[in-house]
Amino acid sequence: MECLNNRKSTEVFLSLVAALFMVLSYSTLFLDKGMVVNLGKEDGFFECLDFIFCLISALIFLAIFFNIKITQKRNNYFYLILGFLFLFGAAEEISWGQRIFGWPTPEFLKHNNIQGEITFHNLAILRRTANKLFLLFSFFYCLLIPVLDGLSNSVHKQAVKFDMPIAATCIGLFFPINYGLSKIFEFYETGPFSGLHFPIVEIKECNLLFLWLLMSLYFLKKRLITS
Repeated sequence: MECLNNRKSTEVFLSLVAALFMVLSYSTLFLDKGMVVNLGKEDGFFECLDFIFCLISALIFLAIFFNIKITQKRNNYFYLILGFLFLFGAAEEISWGQRIFGWPTPEFLKHNNIQGEITFHNLAILRRTANKLFLLFSFFYCLLIPVLDGLSNSVHKQAVKFDMPIAATCIGLFFPINYGLSKIFEFYETGPFSGLHFPIVEIKECNLLFLWLLMSLYFLKKRLITS
C-alpha cells in the first residue's frame, strides 16, 4: 500500500510539473516576436533544451537497465532500447558534434539532408516520416498501452509476460494535449502568431521531449520504490 501511495504521489507531482512547463513554454509565444523567433531558431533556447532532455532521459534509462542487470537475473531490454533511442536523439540534436567540432558534411548528406548537415532525421526522405513515427510511438507507448493495460486483463498479462514497463497514464495524457495545443497555435499563424511557425514547432518538440524526461524519472522512481 505504501509503495502504491508513493507511486501515485510521484505521478501527481510529475503531472503538475508537466502542466506547468507546458504553460510556460507556450506562454513564450506571447512575448515580443523577435524574441520568440530567437528562442525557436536553429541552436536556439528550445533546441538546446531538446538536447539536454534527450541526454538526461538516455542516461536515466541506461542507468535503470544496468541497475537491473546487476540486481536481477533477467535484463529488461526495454530500458536499454529507450536509452539508446534517446542517446541517438541527443546526438542528432547537435548534429553528432558537427556544430561543435566543425566537421565537414559528407557528400551524401550534403545533397540529401534538408539542412545540409550530419543528421539522419533531416534526410529529405525521412524528414516528415521520422517525426510522425516518433510522435505515434509516444502516443502508443505512453498513453494507449497504459490505458489498455488498465482495462484489459489479457493486455496486462502480455505486458507482465514480456516484462514491459508500463508508463504513467496521467503523464501520457499530456502527449495529445501538447499536440492539440500546437495545432491550435498553428491555426492562428495567419493572425496573431504569424511568422511563428518554427517556434511553435520547436516548442511542441521541446514539450514532447520534456514529457519523456518526466516519464524516465517516473520509471526511475518506480524502480527505486520496488527495489
